[in-house]
Amino acid sequence: MNSTNPHNEILFRSEKPSNEFLRQIVDYYFYINTASFSAGFKPEYIVPFPRVTFGYFFDKPFHVFNKTQNEAKILSIAVSRISTDQIFVRPLQNHIQILGAHLKPYTLSLFTQQSIQNLSWVIHPKEILGKQSLDFMQKADAAESVDELFEIAESSFLDAIEQRETGIVSKAIEFFDSGHTAYKRISEVASALGISEKTLYNQFKQQAGCSPKDYIKLSRLKKSMLKMLEAQSNLTGIALESEFYDQSHFVHEIRNITGQSPKKLQNKIPDFRFLQF
Repeated sequence: MNSTNPHNEILFRSEKPSNEFLRQIVDYYFYINTASFSAGFKPEYIVPFPRVTFGYFFDKPFHVFNKTQNEAKILSIAVSRISTDQIFVRPLQNHIQILGAHLKPYTLSLFTQQSIQNLSWVIHPKEILGKQSLDFMQKADAAESVDELFEIAESSFLDAIEQRETGIVSKAIEFFDSGHTAYKRISEVASALGISEKTLYNQFKQQAGCSPKDYIKLSRLKKSMLKMLEAQSNLTGIALESEFYDQSHFVHEIRNITGQSPKKLQNKIPDFRFLQF
C-alpha cells in the first residue's frame, strides 16, 4: 500500500483485533502515514514499555540504533521484544508509513518454540515466521485501504500462532498488574502460582525475554510516562501514583533505564512521533 499524503497531514489510525483470542494478546493495530518534514530526521528515543512491538515500514526504512549494545540496523520490518536497552529510531526518507501492532509481553512465545531470551533485541519476523512474513509483506504492499491492512495483520497473526496457551507468565503479569498490594513482590506472586521464584524467573526469561524484576520496572516506567502524557506537571505526584517508593527512587530508576531524568523525558513528550504510545 504505497499511498501518498500530499497535504503533509498525519494519518494515524488504531484498532483492536476482531478475533476474540487475538484481543487477549494484541493491544491494538496501528497505521501511520505522514510526511516527516515537520518531524525532521533527528533520532527519537523509544521509551521501553513492557510489550512486544511489530512494525512494517513498507519501502520507507528506519535507521535503528541500540546505544546500550552499540549496534545499528536499517529496518523495513521488525519485531522488538521487551528490553531495557536504550534504542533510538530515525526515518531515512521524508515520508513515514508504518503498519504495526503492540502486543502483550509474552506474545512471541506463541509464535515460536525458541526461548525468547536467546533472540536478538530486534528480530526479523522471518526468523520466527519463515515464509509467512514474506507473504504478509506482499499482501500489505498490495492492500488498497487501512481496513484491509488491519485485516491482513489479523489473519497473518492467526495463521502464525503455534499455540494458544499463554502459560505461567501471563498469569504472573495479571497478578503484577492487578493493583493489589499483596501481589507486588515477586516472591508473593510465585507463591500464589504455586511455583518457586527461580521457576518464575526462568519462565519469564523463556516466554518474555526479560526477568520479572525488569517487567515490574518497565511497568512503573510505562505508568509514569502515561501520567506525564496526561499532565505536564507534578512529578512528585506522578512518582507516587506510579508505585515508586519516593521521588528519589523515581528519579534513580527512570534514569537507570532510560539514561535521562523524568523531567527531561517529560519535556520530550511533545516531540515523540513514531512508535511511542
